Amino acid sequence: MSGVPERASSTEVPRLSAAVREDLAHMARLKGARFPSIGGAVDILSLPGTWAVLLYRLASAAHHKGIRPVSRLISFANYVLFGVEIQTGAIIQPGLVVPHPVGVGIASGTRIGKRSMVLKGVSIGGSGTPRRPGHAVIGDDVVLMDSAKVFGPIHIGDRCIVGAGAVVDEDLASDMVVIPRREQEVKPLEVVGLGGHAEARATDGVSTRQTETAHTATPRSGCAECEGRVMRYSCGY
Repeated sequence: MSGVPERASSTEVPRLSAAVREDLAHMARLKGARFPSIGGAVDILSLPGTWAVLLYRLASAAHHKGIRPVSRLISFANYVLFGVEIQTGAIIQPGLVVPHPVGVGIASGTRIGKRSMVLKGVSIGGSGTPRRPGHAVIGDDVVLMDSAKVFGPIHIGDRCIVGAGAVVDEDLASDMVVIPRREQEVKPLEVVGLGGHAEARATDGVSTRQTETAHTATPRSGCAECEGRVMRYSCGY
């Protein structure tokens, strides 16, 4: 490992009441809501992410008390209702916030410190190879941005920020930020054969239904090819 300290506290399952209280308080701080207060409670309890974390806490408590059927049912409800899959074997310290829970997946065996923030689409899992078994140990005050990926038995230090779309499979010392570097091309529609698509959408006074009829009766360049694919939505079908 790269010298990132492994916290003994990360192995301790937090008490349910203490964890829920700090989870709510952290969400309230992010929202700028007064907490504890009736108004603040109503504010944060109206957020799907708050309920996703509460259901995870209940499922985790049942799991570690050996009530596995109840634990699995609560986890299933969390997945169906909020699209989040935090395994009950993951140990997450108080202060967890998941502002946008859809697509979040955290594997069993993961350990996360206090006051963590996990955003939409984050995945924390294994390395995919038997030569590197295990899952991540993540420190306090860590932020995992949208679609960040953390794989393998690595250590991430306190106060790290993993940027949107970044993939981390090596240790991170404390106070580091991971910024993914990607080259993306921006080209005119004509270059990729979709010039007719732009012309159709830019026609003044043509309703959505008329545009759809025009596409169907006289397929324009590119749009006939994109039907049923990723461009289907953009073409207004």
